[in-house]
Amino acid sequence: MTRRDRHIRNASLRLIEAEIRNYHQTVQTLRELEESIALPGQGEFGNGTRSTEPGDPTPARAYKMMTSAQLLEIRRRVDAIEYMLRVVQASPEPGRYDLIRLAYWDGRYTVMGICDKLNIGKTTYYRWRREALQLVAERLGWEI
Repeated sequence: MTRRDRHIRNASLRLIEAEIRNYHQTVQTLRELEESIALPGQGEFGNGTRSTEPGDPTPARAYKMMTSAQLLEIRRRVDAIEYMLRVVQASPEPGRYDLIRLAYWDGRYTVMGICDKLNIGKTTYYRWRREALQLVAERLGWEI
């Protein structure tokens, strides 16, 4: 693996971790963007003017919702994280989901604190974390 490849891999891992940390905010943003498209005259996608043209605006809104690059990318990332969460929750080791929760959403614990709380070793912590990140990366089509 070249130095450039390692750099790209590490940057991808950091991006995935940032996406997991911001998952709840991203879901909220996704809802708000979808509402701004679905509800006329509101948010970023509505311009607040009335159309004098006859017809039903629903197909145009649906088209915007299906083709907005921003929405598609946010949905793709949220879906990848939700896939990872389903997999770790279904794992026979119940601590896997707790690791994600404590490491990315709680913010109060160090690696050693999480290991102590879950009664696992550092090696297990890093393996579980790597496997979770790998699930997200595979779903996004990224190589890490």
